[in-house]
Amino acid sequence: MNVTQARDLAAGLLGRPVDAAQAVGRGGNNRIFAIDAGTERLALKSYPPQAEDPRDRLGQEWQALSFLAGHGLPVPQPVAADPARHAALYTWIDGRPLEPADDAVAAMGAFFARLQALRGAAADMREGSTPVFAAEQAERQFAERLAPLAGTPALAAHLADIRGSAERAFARARAWLGAGFATPSARVLSPSDFGRHNMLAAPSGLAFLDFEYFGWDGPEKAIADAMLHPGSAFSAPERDRLKVLMLAALPDDPGLAPRLEAMIPLFGLIWCLILLNEFRPDRRARRGLVEGSAEARLAESRQLEKSRSLLSWLEDAHDLAPA
Repeated sequence: MNVTQARDLAAGLLGRPVDAAQAVGRGGNNRIFAIDAGTERLALKSYPPQAEDPRDRLGQEWQALSFLAGHGLPVPQPVAADPARHAALYTWIDGRPLEPADDAVAAMGAFFARLQALRGAAADMREGSTPVFAAEQAERQFAERLAPLAGTPALAAHLADIRGSAERAFARARAWLGAGFATPSARVLSPSDFGRHNMLAAPSGLAFLDFEYFGWDGPEKAIADAMLHPGSAFSAPERDRLKVLMLAALPDDPGLAPRLEAMIPLFGLIWCLILLNEFRPDRRARRGLVEGSAEARLAESRQLEKSRSLLSWLEDAHDLAPA
């Protein structure tokens, strides 16, 4: 979608003229345009279809933001949507990216607690994009993430290290979690793509963005993903503090803390693989990168270093290094 198309689409959704449209952001999955209509500024979000990921990202985010904004949480409010053209309008949040002085961890802990207080009102909410309600599902997701990368020569040594750590992590989780390798089917409301990369410092306080993958998830995955998301790049003390705050939001599940400790390495290893998506031809094409180009090589090198760094932390913090 280009700027002219964005302006015309926004005018159609609003039913009135639009003065200007400006591309302001592009993620791996979407594009954002600032729409000026009179004295009002809105955000137009485009959700291009993806052959390898047919999930209804627009519908997921529309339902999530309708629910969250309706309960007064600091998120954009839905305005209008055109599912046929894979786009929606939301209110604009005027803010800046977070700085080190902004306490993202405290804000995330408070936001997560507010979400859990709303669980009784969210019976119709969809599941998150890749929920994990039992440890077996984490093992399956790990295998699914590994398969498209397995034949990549540049990753052979690193993937061997990841496989070795995974064998130790899953064996330990089986021992800790006991018979059936299952966790209780507890459910929490999870933003999924949750971190300071999706937060803005607005005049009224810290606001939260990007709920394409919001929904019900297992508490272990919700907490581990928030701790480990590369977009936040939390330090070890920040991860520990966030874990404490999110656990405190779920006092009705006394067995959660030991289950979480057993499963953090599993989700961390999945993140090690997600970070390597730049090596996948389908993901490279989505980002408009040409295999072997300087830009593609730079992206691959950057993501490989991030994956190695996370694996090193997992091995040290959770004793996964080979004997």
